Amino acid sequence: MIREFDAPPELIWRAWTDPDLLARWWGPEGFTNHGCVVDARPGGRWRVIMRGPAGTDFDQDYPVDSTIVSIEPPRRLVMTSGGENYPDDWLEQ
Repeated sequence: MIREFDAPPELIWRAWTDPDLLARWWGPEGFTNHGCVVDARPGGRWRVIMRGPAGTDFDQDYPVDSTIVSIEPPRRLVMTSGGENYPDDWLEQ
């Protein structure tokens, strides 16, 4: 996936690799995040647990687990995603 942002690369990098910043923006509108873990190195873990809005059909946790494949700070972050909420044959990079 490629996206363009009107912000310096260093800020975008921090938004993806600083757990506190990641928790502020990740996921759909109305969701909150907890349990953010970022081990920014090849083979490191990247995890976010999204929580759906209270009182809706989505009022539960949605873990997103990824493994960092390669990094080139502050320009490139490659991850594979999978986890308990993904089918066994799911792999996204």
